[in-house]
Amino acid sequence: MELGAYERAAAAFQKMLDLQPGLASYSRAAYLRELYGDLPGAAELMTLAVRAGSPRDPEPFAWCLVQLGNVYFNQGQLEEAEAAYQQGWAVFPQYYQALAALGRVRGAQQRYAEALAFYQQAVAIVPTPDTVAALGDLLALLGKADEAEKQYTLVEYIEHVNEINQVAYNRQLALFYADHDRQLSEALTLAEAELRRRHDIYTYDTLAWALGKNGRYPDAWKAMEQALHLGTRDALLFFHAGIIAHGLGKREQARDYLHQALTLNPHFHLVQTEVAKRLLTELEGRPSLAGGAGVNQDGHS
Repeated sequence: MELGAYERAAAAFQKMLDLQPGLASYSRAAYLRELYGDLPGAAELMTLAVRAGSPRDPEPFAWCLVQLGNVYFNQGQLEEAEAAYQQGWAVFPQYYQALAALGRVRGAQQRYAEALAFYQQAVAIVPTPDTVAALGDLLALLGKADEAEKQYTLVEYIEHVNEINQVAYNRQLALFYADHDRQLSEALTLAEAELRRRHDIYTYDTLAWALGKNGRYPDAWKAMEQALHLGTRDALLFFHAGIIAHGLGKREQARDYLHQALTLNPHFHLVQTEVAKRLLTELEGRPSLAGGAGVNQDGHS
């Protein structure tokens, strides 16, 4: 699955389901459904995985609840997502993924003080690069630029330590750099290195985003086509596609992809959601309610 060999993965998962339906097999089948764009089917299978779990084995049970919450969140269903995350947190109170997920929900709800507390708890337990970056984004949104920069520096430090320990977070670091306009040439180098190891859609998405940020829009579009080829319904993928299409001057495609992103999940990212809204307003020729600057071809305000 993570290598991008989806047909082989599907065959293995089907055999797994045939041999023993349960938490492990249902959850993997759910992820495959999600990748192929069947979000209701993914939610149904992940619900079966949760029902097959038990609080007596709390970590995999909590993991399934968080994954179910993610399926809901990815469809913009915040209440359902929050309920699943809360249940996962209740089952396994020190579960950093549940805490980070609740931070994301609180951020989407603009309950920023609570979001900050959840992210800080998650990072204190396991400082994963994506959670540390999300904490930094929230601090930046709250006007705490110096504190945000400390988190961003920590992301880079974590990757340095991981590199020494031969643990690769190439994709996460490449996305972080591209999202924050830091070391863009290094972001591209990391994404290209990751693609040499695996050819899954999210690695192609990372490569497309890094190429676009480096101004290589034709190459970015080719990579983006690979990222979208399964029919995955992911607002962040649609957002990246919209920004890259805009960079190529494909206004209609840019508008369509940004509209898809915001329709599917109007809370898909703490920062990028607002970028998408402003650019879509510009492309639709409507006056911006927020006012202020427009968005350039890279999607920057």
